Amino acid sequence: MKNILLNLRRKKSHLLGFDISPNYIRLIELSYSNSECQIEACKQVILDESAKSEEMAVFALSGMLKQMVLGTRTVAVSLPNSHVVSKEIDLPVGLSPKEVDEFLLFNLEGYFGCSAAQVGFDYQAVKDGDVDGVTSKVRLVAVKNEYIEKWSNLFCKSGLMLEIIDIDSYALERAIRYHMKNIEGLIVIINIEFDHVLIVVLDEVNMVYCHEDFFAEDNFRTVEQILEQLNLKMLLMLSTITKIPDQLVLAGGKAMLPGLVSAIKNKFNIETTIADPFNGMSFSQNIDLEEAYKISPVMLISFGLALRAKEYGGF
Repeated sequence: MKNILLNLRRKKSHLLGFDISPNYIRLIELSYSNSECQIEACKQVILDESAKSEEMAVFALSGMLKQMVLGTRTVAVSLPNSHVVSKEIDLPVGLSPKEVDEFLLFNLEGYFGCSAAQVGFDYQAVKDGDVDGVTSKVRLVAVKNEYIEKWSNLFCKSGLMLEIIDIDSYALERAIRYHMKNIEGLIVIINIEFDHVLIVVLDEVNMVYCHEDFFAEDNFRTVEQILEQLNLKMLLMLSTITKIPDQLVLAGGKAMLPGLVSAIKNKFNIETTIADPFNGMSFSQNIDLEEAYKISPVMLISFGLALRAKEYGGF
């Protein structure tokens, strides 16, 4: 299986975006018709300790699906950034897609120290060519096959078809840019979960910073604990980027912790809001709107994954 950031050529109008960890399963189904996007399903299930085995994860996922009526069985899921290795590669200009595949495959071991038998890989264009027109640049992404096989097995056993494997930070970026068409300055997305934090900084065009870290869950429960950890992460970020961010957007399971927004705003003196990927969206009549808006801040990654359906021609 080659493709990680998989670009499919078949057109579909529905896609399931799954954000799954040992603590939760989050699902969004988006549909597209006449360039319009609608949320067909959204659900979060909190998992207990027993679901951390693969067998119980399948059981939990299958039980979740039995409670829902879905318009597709096609899935997009993402990996933590720590599971992915990326590298920018210079290529000769004018290569066909097939030639690019062959070039990268031949040189893969030199780039990452492992063969195509050990990893799946994909790439995306970064720059068409240098001033001299000799080279182009792509971002090559690779992940161990064991992670691909893990997700494939999980969804196959649950009666679903895994079609896209993405990366958490890319899904966050996609979700934010969908709602914020004209970003000015720098926006920081802080996705705070039960045991880890992912920080992504966006400018008008690019992701200019990304940092992920994991913590013991017992040390990441209160506003004070989270603020202490974020202070260290923000200092690192501010030493790396070129200017002070204009806005912070909080997402994830801890985003709605009482007092967290005001504490972060006061600590860093930056305008801080909670993510709302459902803002302005239309919903299927089968969705409980009160429940949907209650879980909206935790659904940013799954929403960004479901947006991959635009590559099928939905937009």
